Amino acid sequence: YDRLSHYLSAEDFHGQPYRQIAEMMFDPGNKGRLNPAIIISSFEDFEDQEKAADILQFSLEGVSDEDIKKAVNDSVRKLRTYSADRLIENETDILKVVSLKKQQEALRGLNIFEEM
Repeated sequence: YDRLSHYLSAEDFHGQPYRQIAEMMFDPGNKGRLNPAIIISSFEDFEDQEKAADILQFSLEGVSDEDIKKAVNDSVRKLRTYSADRLIENETDILKVVSLKKQQEALRGLNIFEEM
């Protein structure tokens, strides 16, 4: 949670149930400690419940720390890039577009597991 919250926010997620799960996850009161059953049951729509369950119920058994770090780092980079793409698409201020493009460029070398 501590590392991810420096790089991601709920605003980086698009659509339901992804945005709502991220809002719960990044809520400062939760500090990344979540009960998957509570999150899943917070959705009224069965399809959203199934999506949330798929997201929250996974096993990392047998996966090396190195592979986990690579997958998390790649996922953060993709989410942030996609989020910036959405913002650029709707932005009319050229200075903000340039700033977002610079942020995207900086993501290429992103490694969230370097010493903070």
